[in-house]
Amino acid sequence: MSIRGNCALCFTDSQLNHSEISRILKLTPSTVIERGQVISEALKKKSDTSKWIYKEPILQGEEVSQTLTRLLERLDHEVINNVIRKSNNSCIAIYINSEMAQIGFELSNKAINLLSKFDLRLDIHILSFGLAED
Repeated sequence: MSIRGNCALCFTDSQLNHSEISRILKLTPSTVIERGQVISEALKKKSDTSKWIYKEPILQGEEVSQTLTRLLERLDHEVINNVIRKSNNSCIAIYINSEMAQIGFELSNKAINLLSKFDLRLDIHILSFGLAED
């Protein structure tokens, strides 16, 4: 079973601008969304928030826990906690998808220990297409 997706670090409505967040964290965001930016042409929907998002992709054959650990090891918890305090909403998000109906993963002790150093919520989003293996 092949799991695709990413682990993401997200800041919403920060008192810091996107350039400041990037400079402080020494990371280039994968996505930046400005308040009022059109996020769906078809629905004519604009974003009501400002977002800075860094995505660490799940590599082929890699476990979700390995990707999360790699992301968390890039971050200095003291530095990031300063950015967290200046943001309305901050989280680590795991986005996974698969064609299979049953998706499971575990978080290693190392990933859990690293995550505990940050004042961040963990969101998990799963998209499954519901297929079954023969």
